[in-house]
Amino acid sequence: GLLVIGAAMRDKHEIRALVRPARPGSGVRQLPPRPGLAPRAGDATDPAVVAELTRGCDAAICLVGPVREAPSDLCARTATALVAAARGGTLPRIVLVTGAMIGHPHEHAHGRYRVMPPLLGPARDDRLAAERIVREGMQELGRAHVIVRPPRLGDGPTAGLVSLGPDIEIGTMDSIPRVDLAEVLLEAASGRWDGWEMAARTAHRDEWGAGAYAVPFGAR
Repeated sequence: GLLVIGAAMRDKHEIRALVRPARPGSGVRQLPPRPGLAPRAGDATDPAVVAELTRGCDAAICLVGPVREAPSDLCARTATALVAAARGGTLPRIVLVTGAMIGHPHEHAHGRYRVMPPLLGPARDDRLAAERIVREGMQELGRAHVIVRPPRLGDGPTAGLVSLGPDIEIGTMDSIPRVDLAEVLLEAASGRWDGWEMAARTAHRDEWGAGAYAVPFGAR
């Protein structure tokens, strides 16, 4: 989330950021207000909170994931709140992050990404439900959605090139740095990949000449 905010502010976007309310020992960071950034602590599953947060926005990027003691349907409830906000207002686009083990096509998954998904149980079910709620809700409204399914996330510097799409191959060793994922999400929020449900990973060497995108993207 902090990396998405940083990339968006670099490009002079105005950002409203919803963060979990801090509790003693929770480790939740406070975001100090600064020009272009309006942080708010609140519950992402509360339709009223989400509706107020997204009113007048060009896009919502949803990075919500389960934490300790989170309800088992956290992602689905958050997706429901987002679609309700779109239905009650003018939010034109939702960008939802899930994971390569969630909805990436089985025939394009290899190694752990083919073996592990059935073992994830309720956590995967919740995220699949979130994908379905966003997909069906935004299609019903005639609005845009993008679902991004990254593999393993890394904390290193940019890899320089990413590959993305609904049918790219994802294997056990594939990953994407968080800084590159932030760039992908910001680009998705711009409308570049409306309607896509895609994996995004660091490009393989044989993709460097074609089929890979340089980050940060230059077409905004």
